[in-house]
Amino acid sequence: MNSFVEVNVPNVIHNIQSVRKLSGDALFMAIVKSNAYGLGMVELSLQIQSFVDRFGVNSMDEAIQLIHSGITKPVHILSPYFDDRVREGIIPTIDNIADLHRYDSICENKRYEGRFHLKINTGMNRFGLEIEQLDDFIEALQRCDHITMEGVFSHFGSTYGNHRSFTKKQWDKFMFCKKRISMIYNQPMIFHIANSAACIDFPQSRLDMVRIGNAMYGFLSSKANIGLLPTFLVKTSVMSVRFVNKGEYVGYGCTFKAKQNMWIAVIAFGVYDGFGLTRTRKSFLREIYLRFFPRPKLLIQKQHIKTLGNPSMTYILADVTSINAKPGEEVILKVDSILSLKETIKRKYVIPT
Repeated sequence: MNSFVEVNVPNVIHNIQSVRKLSGDALFMAIVKSNAYGLGMVELSLQIQSFVDRFGVNSMDEAIQLIHSGITKPVHILSPYFDDRVREGIIPTIDNIADLHRYDSICENKRYEGRFHLKINTGMNRFGLEIEQLDDFIEALQRCDHITMEGVFSHFGSTYGNHRSFTKKQWDKFMFCKKRISMIYNQPMIFHIANSAACIDFPQSRLDMVRIGNAMYGFLSSKANIGLLPTFLVKTSVMSVRFVNKGEYVGYGCTFKAKQNMWIAVIAFGVYDGFGLTRTRKSFLREIYLRFFPRPKLLIQKQHIKTLGNPSMTYILADVTSINAKPGEEVILKVDSILSLKETIKRKYVIPT
């Protein structure tokens, strides 16, 4: 059996519906940037399109890919970078006057009414128009004939639970901008700032639209339990099983020495595939905890199996002394992050029946 990621689409849909119960009438933007957090942007977006209102991506290339694949819901480019490939159905982010005029010119040449969302910097200091520039931006927009500001948004730099005072400052700044813009424009406009954690922990931030990534995929940096389900499994197989005598070394670097006679399984997965890699550096206390209480990495026959020695480029060695493991048997891998896995590993989709 080749290694693959099994993506559970019904569970993704369940998570979407769980969030929508909280967010009420707010529009739901499904964040599918970075290959849908590793689950496959195009395939997953096509499966969930009827359950969401819009899609959020990071780049023009991702937006074009979605439109060409048959996505008909609006696709937002959440970073303020776009080019003349922009077209109807793709909504760019703009955070400066120069790009405002450039977008107006592109839409004039393409002969269509463009829409965009203004990004406000409220404290994260990555992208966004400075609040002091808001009046000048609006004045410049009023001289543009081919584009409409459909929405205004910002991005929280941290979770409400972890940095409440900082989040509140960002919220107050965004509310100031919302009030100022609403005084000038009478037409409906989409204001949005809530990501997954804010949508759940900071209810008033839901506004007109929520942007949901982590919660949709079953990850959430919140203590609240809203019944989210896991959305993927990494599966591979036992290649072979062999006997090792007490006192023999197993794997690279002589890091494991058998304290008894044992059976080991050779499993078709390794560092090249992303096993053993982590997204962030572990703290000193975390390293100590994992040394004495290591996180289970493998499941065979629904039992946690201990890995032996250092993983190699393409194989893992595991202790199967306590079970009757056989070549070809299914193995479920517990990876630290789906983003650590190679995109060349096939994604297989469990779809709604």
